[in-house]
Amino acid sequence: MSDETILIHLQAQDYTIPWANDAFKNRFGPIEGRKCFEILHDRNSPCAKCPTFLAFSNHQPVIREWVLSEEETYMTVVEPLPNEVPLLIEHMIEY
Repeated sequence: MSDETILIHLQAQDYTIPWANDAFKNRFGPIEGRKCFEILHDRNSPCAKCPTFLAFSNHQPVIREWVLSEEETYMTVVEPLPNEVPLLIEHMIEY
């Protein structure tokens, strides 16, 4: 597994992505001024029943498989940051 297959980003409650590693930006493009649903799903509005946001409401990790296309499947782990920091960290591992 190379560094290019591990994508990491921080997710804010306002749908922004305040930080992402180079692998994430290389795959999805620039993050500045864009919302997660624009970056990850090419949408104009938030996704209904977003599984990532369950980690905000449940304060527990969310682990799932995300099939982006026939060629791309990721195992994602989303965790709230400790100490009431209002951000999530999401690790996406392509397999």
